[in-house]
Amino acid sequence: MIQDFPSRVMTAAEMETPGGEDEVMQALGEEPEQTEKRHLVENGAEALIARAIDKGASVETVERILAMARQIRADEAKRLFDEAMSAFQSECPVIQKLKKVDFTSKRTGSRTNYSYAPMDDIVNQVKEIISRNGFSYTFETENTQQDITTVIKVRHIAGHSETTRFPVP
Repeated sequence: MIQDFPSRVMTAAEMETPGGEDEVMQALGEEPEQTEKRHLVENGAEALIARAIDKGASVETVERILAMARQIRADEAKRLFDEAMSAFQSECPVIQKLKKVDFTSKRTGSRTNYSYAPMDDIVNQVKEIISRNGFSYTFETENTQQDITTVIKVRHIAGHSETTRFPVP
């Protein structure tokens, strides 16, 4: 028997609102219990889609299920990233700044004096902790006439990543 499925695609915001995922599960004739929904989507979006097709679901409903599965995976990846980052930060030592800069500008006459840790030194101090917590990273340097900016992208094995930009003195 083909059921009457909702015909419009839900937005990610609608799925995040209370009852958004419930609407999809109810369209499939399922009781919308949170743990069951998460289990179905996390452990078998393909199986859930197959069930929807078997029950005569519309393309729009299948698209909504895919969107729900993607959102749940993204939420879980972010949660795992945050947990790993917390563990990393609790283990991470204070970075030793072993290089020094000390000069007087010939152009302005002002003195510049600071200590820093080159990227290689930072990596050597934390590479085991990075690996142990499932992280990898890439960085790029952008040069403009005004400044130099470093862009670092941190990735976690669960799939979430975050990018940070900062000016280099």
